[in-house]
Amino acid sequence: MLRSNCRFFTLLALFIFLMTGCGHYISSLPAPLGTQANLNGPVDMPQISSPKDEESLNLNPIIDTTTNKCPKVVENNTERTSVNFLAFGDSQFGIKTDRDQDYNTLNVKALNEVFESKLAWPKNFHLSGDINEIRGVLIAGDLTDHARLHEFDSFEKHYGLCGGDGKQKGSLKYPVYEGYGNHDYRNYRNFDHKHKVIEQVGERTELRSDIITKTAKNRAHYSWQWDNIHFVNVNVKPSDQMELRFNKRGKIKKYIDPYQALTFLEDDLKENVGLSQKGVVIMMHYPPQNKRLLQSERDDFYEVIKNYNVIAIVAGHSHRSRRSTFHGIDVFEVGGPFYNRKSSGYKGHFALFKITNENLKVQDIQWEVEHDKSTGVKSIKILNDLGWSLNKEINIPLKQVAP
Repeated sequence: MLRSNCRFFTLLALFIFLMTGCGHYISSLPAPLGTQANLNGPVDMPQISSPKDEESLNLNPIIDTTTNKCPKVVENNTERTSVNFLAFGDSQFGIKTDRDQDYNTLNVKALNEVFESKLAWPKNFHLSGDINEIRGVLIAGDLTDHARLHEFDSFEKHYGLCGGDGKQKGSLKYPVYEGYGNHDYRNYRNFDHKHKVIEQVGERTELRSDIITKTAKNRAHYSWQWDNIHFVNVNVKPSDQMELRFNKRGKIKKYIDPYQALTFLEDDLKENVGLSQKGVVIMMHYPPQNKRLLQSERDDFYEVIKNYNVIAIVAGHSHRSRRSTFHGIDVFEVGGPFYNRKSSGYKGHFALFKITNENLKVQDIQWEVEHDKSTGVKSIKILNDLGWSLNKEINIPLKQVAP
């Protein structure tokens, strides 16, 4: 009996130790790899569910049966570069902060106007004729507002994948190359949660044309090439460090894991660009100067890209259209569809790019809404010479050296 009691009290003491001293030790263990903050105190992670969350979206893209990929708009020419594309960010389907919810319907119409109305090249491009051979549209993150699949379903209905295959009448006529942003991560999920919108981006990449390298679908980084220009999508940010977002009570609201995007970028450039001096365009959600990136992350990013011929960084997040530089590299925040906000000048924005061996030409294309109050019909007017523009000399070799 005495031995039994001793055993009981020994087990009780061990239990108390684990609940106090060892419990304190567990709470002070290092945060998951790459986190930017300590995980102090209990983590409030209510499991929010939606019936739509467990469904997989049905893609019905227009496929080239010989390649099982989206058809190419223009065949690549590795000896001569002429690459035209459009870019914007932050479609944010599901946003509830504004009354009008027709941003993306009108944005698609504006993007299609470039094709349908035979829009002339901006004056600063010094080109005759109409804008042509648009290879695709880059969308720099925040596809949805709450990272729910029904929001992504709306994204897909409007913007499609291969061009002309959206489920909504009047959908986008160009192929799409999208990345995800901070809004495409679900709130109150564990750091190892598999985010459905991110997985959809990865799933769609299986069908994109001209893809060179891609990661697993639940990370969804990828690169592709048009002529002698190498494009890399690193999604939310070019970093290996996790970002934590907190609610007003100081509890972790969101883990934003970039899924080793910087490592992907470094490996991709080494393997697919090397010493070739190909032009490189990097698409990311956060602009590199944005406060969401730590200075150490900016420094690490620059270390990876400084020896390559990076001619442009395409970014979103700010909901503004503007250009700046990062260590001498041109950065383009390409605007978005929110036409009724003061920060955007009450206009929608996207950017038009033309890259040749000798020049980088970029124009902020603006569009405004004309509302016929008698009929309730909204139409758009394209202002292709009103915004900022850049016409810059660059040097991309006519004949590529092997990486």
